[in-house]
Amino acid sequence: MALHYEGSKAHADFFQTLTESSLATLGAKHLELSVTLCDDETIRPINLEWRGVDAATDVLSFPQLSLAPDAELPAAGEDGPPTSLGDIVISEETAARQAVSVGHSLQQELAVLFAHGLCHLLGHTHSTPRDTKAMAEAEALFLPDSSGLVARSGVLQ
Repeated sequence: MALHYEGSKAHADFFQTLTESSLATLGAKHLELSVTLCDDETIRPINLEWRGVDAATDVLSFPQLSLAPDAELPAAGEDGPPTSLGDIVISEETAARQAVSVGHSLQQELAVLFAHGLCHLLGHTHSTPRDTKAMAEAEALFLPDSSGLVARSGVLQ
């Protein structure tokens, strides 16, 4: 397992632990992903370029593989390079606002956004009610102590 992290050094160990535990939950050993923690000014043009939305957002995901939800993850030999799942970009500014709004810590919100991004890397979407329910269940795998972003949105009620 490898993590490529870019952002505040204060959160580097947190994301390393989060990545290790999440990939262990999946039973994945030879995978890597990239996490970038940035500000609203940085994520806004990325959101515009890739989603056509000219506004800051909380999390963006850029999968490197075309996975279907619940698909078997690629296996690689111990000697080969790890397989990249993709990139997760999180706005720390938006995460901080959302943490205050829902009443939990910044780290908890970063974990929620990481789980949401990871689910997208694993092929989950929230475009239909069925997909949304499956994504909420997948987020719950990585967030045993809180609701994921999809469940929190209230779309499942």
